[in-house]
Amino acid sequence: MSSHYAKSAPATHYTGALVQGQVETELFPGLRGDGQGCIVSVAIESRERLAWTVEFNDADGAMLNNVVFTEQEAQENTIGSTIYYCYSRTDVDIPMPRSMPNDAVTVGLRNNSATAKTAGTDGAVVVIIGFKK
Repeated sequence: MSSHYAKSAPATHYTGALVQGQVETELFPGLRGDGQGCIVSVAIESRERLAWTVEFNDADGAMLNNVVFTEQEAQENTIGSTIYYCYSRTDVDIPMPRSMPNDAVTVGLRNNSATAKTAGTDGAVVVIIGFKK
């Protein structure tokens, strides 16, 4: 098996405001739901320090697996004058969800914090998924 990664686009994915417990789902680019291989890592780059859950869903939208991040796990990084909060988990072993072989996997991002996620650029979030096939 070879290693790959897929990354969401901050301008088009996970752009909405999210109150506590609310989830935004996206068809994840580059992550094919063919049931082959496994997800081995999940990372988040966020403009806001919040608690997150990344949810992997089946073709009907039911959650199959998830990875939870607390606010305390965030590592603060500054690029230029912009602060990003980075979360990473490399101990993940999730079977690749099976949807349609040529369809992207649906991945949800849930805000677990009492503070709401900001919409747009100020609340930008990038989800990075490592996988083997």
